[in-house]
Amino acid sequence: MALAAACSFAVYLIPIVGPHAIVLVAEAIWRQWRDLHDVAWALSNTGVALLLQAAAFALFFWFLRARSILSLAVLVVAGVGSIVLVQAVYMLWLPAHFLIEADAAPETGTWTEACHVDHASVMTWRTPRRVPESGWDEAWLSDSENAQWLLRMPDCRRTAAPLPTAHVDANGHVDFSIGIVQIIAGGRALVQRQETRTGALSWHLLTPGVDGAAALRPLAEPSGATSPAPFLSDDGLETAWIVPIAGSGPPVLDTLRLVALDASRPETTIDLAPLGPGTYEVVDVSRPSGEILLWDGVPSRLIALDFDGHRRPAPSIPAGVEPQSSTIVLTSHGVLAWDAYKDNGDYWLAWAMDTGTGRRRIPKGSSIIAASADPTGRLVAVSTSTTLNIGDVRDAVFVLNTSDGREVFRRFVPRYSRSNVVFLRSGYFVYSDGTTARVVQIPPL
Repeated sequence: MALAAACSFAVYLIPIVGPHAIVLVAEAIWRQWRDLHDVAWALSNTGVALLLQAAAFALFFWFLRARSILSLAVLVVAGVGSIVLVQAVYMLWLPAHFLIEADAAPETGTWTEACHVDHASVMTWRTPRRVPESGWDEAWLSDSENAQWLLRMPDCRRTAAPLPTAHVDANGHVDFSIGIVQIIAGGRALVQRQETRTGALSWHLLTPGVDGAAALRPLAEPSGATSPAPFLSDDGLETAWIVPIAGSGPPVLDTLRLVALDASRPETTIDLAPLGPGTYEVVDVSRPSGEILLWDGVPSRLIALDFDGHRRPAPSIPAGVEPQSSTIVLTSHGVLAWDAYKDNGDYWLAWAMDTGTGRRRIPKGSSIIAASADPTGRLVAVSTSTTLNIGDVRDAVFVLNTSDGREVFRRFVPRYSRSNVVFLRSGYFVYSDGTTARVVQIPPL
């Protein structure tokens, strides 16, 4: 009996083959208790191992007493079966049970489809954090050949974004790569071009013209700029760059340089040293409002400045969420924010509008891909997708009424759709349903 008991501990040496590493059952259990986040899950992991050990003890006890070909065969088959079972239990069944929550909400909202575009999806490029005062006039699409398009309503008119085409040589190499990195209202975009031979980067303003014509205008860059990309102002007339103060640091202090497209206008420099050291990022530049918004990554906060560098009261981020610069949306009616990334716990969305405040929890196993607010502050839209490669979590797109948090529209879309969501002026809502971009008419609320 003692020998059978000793042999039963072999179950803790069964390897669990994960996508990035192989660990033993014993190690997996120890890690979960060491980094305890879910007592029930840790108990379940331990309980499964104890049941396997009990079964192993019974089999080894029988084999050691009988010592027959039959008992040996059963022991071998059970051993192979245990290895397979461990993979399923520890890599699939238990994680799916504790990490995935079924989204039982029904599809709702009889919103009329105005049009759709096959083989296209709604893109999630960087945008100013402030929603245009009257809403977006266009949604940006990407088709199955990675070509970019502008979609405008009410006639569902598509216009190609005429970016230059790289030359491909006989070896399949291209002479440059080019792509959109930020969009602003009016169908304009910030474009990055990189020369393949030298790696040199250049920045351009794409301005769609009449009948598909477009201008691709090079943008000047201030010396010493370290921003991974400039930020295009809301009106498209200047770019903002974070430039370190030479000789400062540690810690390094920064300036904000505003470079106008009109070369006759002087460059504006705003000293950020009075703000102290920080990881600053420009998230909005608006001459009409007279305000520049910065995001300070540590701590996560918004900072508002006027164009003379003086502090202004910054919009308050709703409580209960941990946003990043790309997961806040500002309107003249309030603020929408959501969790950017979480190691553990549920994702939350929160809003504080003059029409109402609220929070929404996203079911376990899903995260927020994109969210948006309509310019009136009455509606917020959310797109979710699975955070896991197990289970059967469906992507979803839904719209909430900010006054009471009630869902007024919901559609489940194919897995990994990862749709952007856009409110267009004149009462249209755009999202992706797999490889189809759909435009629906928002009814009166």
